[in-house]
Amino acid sequence: MRIKHLILLTFLYSISSNAQDTTKVLFIGNSITYFNNMPQTFESIANSKGDPTEVTIYAPGGTGFINHVNDPNVFNYFQQEQ
Repeated sequence: MRIKHLILLTFLYSISSNAQDTTKVLFIGNSITYFNNMPQTFESIANSKGDPTEVTIYAPGGTGFINHVNDPNVFNYFQQEQ
């Protein structure tokens, strides 16, 4: 019997803060990342605790770490914030 292993890989990376002290967070992952609105839930909790937070999500379904390493879209998200 073959056992499939599921690797959940979610990157949570704080990419910048602006003058209003808003923390911008980029979630990089796959469908598991956005399942049950995890990024939005994180944003809501942070904001409700008085930490202004803005979430961006890049989570194409079925992707893994190697896909993100080679994906120019991931690099572009980091470039946008510099």
